[in-house]
Amino acid sequence: MKKTIAFILLSSLLTGCGGGSSDNSNSTPTTPTTPTTPTTPTTPTTPTTPTTPTTPTTPTTPTTPTTPTTPVIEGNLEQFFQVTGGIAEQVKVYVKPLPNIPTNGYFELISSPVNGTVQNLNTYYNGEHYIIFDKAGAYKLKYKTSSSTGNQEYIINVMVAASSIITDKIMTKDLILDDQSKHYVLMNDLSIPTGTTLYIKEGVVLEGNGNAINVEGLLNAQGVNTDKVTINNANITPINKGYHISIDQANINGGTLYAPRGNAIYGRLTLQNSTIRDLKEYMYLWYPQGETKIVKNKFINSGGISFGIDPQGKLIIVNNKFENWTTNYAIENWADYTGTPSQAKIELNTFSDNSGKYIAKLPDGYDSARLAMPNNYWGTTDANEIRKRLYDRNQSLKTNGYIVFEPFLNAPDTNTPQ
Repeated sequence: MKKTIAFILLSSLLTGCGGGSSDNSNSTPTTPTTPTTPTTPTTPTTPTTPTTPTTPTTPTTPTTPTTPTTPVIEGNLEQFFQVTGGIAEQVKVYVKPLPNIPTNGYFELISSPVNGTVQNLNTYYNGEHYIIFDKAGAYKLKYKTSSSTGNQEYIINVMVAASSIITDKIMTKDLILDDQSKHYVLMNDLSIPTGTTLYIKEGVVLEGNGNAINVEGLLNAQGVNTDKVTINNANITPINKGYHISIDQANINGGTLYAPRGNAIYGRLTLQNSTIRDLKEYMYLWYPQGETKIVKNKFINSGGISFGIDPQGKLIIVNNKFENWTTNYAIENWADYTGTPSQAKIELNTFSDNSGKYIAKLPDGYDSARLAMPNNYWGTTDANEIRKRLYDRNQSLKTNGYIVFEPFLNAPDTNTPQ
């Protein structure tokens, strides 16, 4: 009875809750659906900040190739150039690059004394530059060269000495040059007439500037062993029947001395104890009058001595050293009218040259030419080798005879400059 009442109550509750149909049929009750857990709302996505456009990269500028640095060497003028003449104001300074310096360069002026200028900086004469500094003082030059091995610059420091200018053309009285503190500079040819004398004292430097010293009177250049006279780039020439040129203890650089002038050159020469370098021409002794002496000198890179002699003259060429002469002979005779023995004495000299040039010469076609030159040192003791260096009938039947060279020295004479 109790079980029936409980069932009826449960059914009523279920019906009231909608658990069965209203018609009380016997359908199987529907299992209640489990409620769905509510979906958590999605958090809105934060908008993305727009990306800033990338700035385009500036193209890299190509690197300019580095210009190679031109090597620079600094020194004085004589380190890079052969210099003929003194370096003084108003002087033509002749410079020629040394063998290790390119010859295709050009000069630039870097600095100079106040109001100082340089004339003819890139003027050439016979393969040389010649430069004129117009003020004394310190100059700085640049010499720029180029070659297949590269460029080169030379910085050149030049100290220019003060000068004393000689403007006379014809002397009217004796002139004495004795100031060692300055270079004397000829601005034009200077003539020494008969009855006047030009004295050049020890230690003095005379710059010829390529001008002539025409000697009709007397030129007396007298130095001492420790303080020689220096004569640069002067053309010392006897004129008419020039009286006397006397030079002792001197350095003669460039220019000419007794050079040929196309006419008779008489006069008399005394040249001793001196160094003669780079003469532009040979010496031409045309029948010197009285005694001409060429003794104890050193001739370097200069022309030879060519002479004729007659009974009025006497020639002494003794104890000289001839080195690298520029003519095809060191000694030449084209006429000797003095009888036997000759009044030309040529002994105790040293001849030093490896170029193959003749040492002594009798020119073709001169039937009064002759040379007797015993007791000299010829650079060898082989007689056959000596003969090869003499231009006479062993070389040409057009000459007037044979040069006498025996006996000869086996070594330089001790009184000859070394």
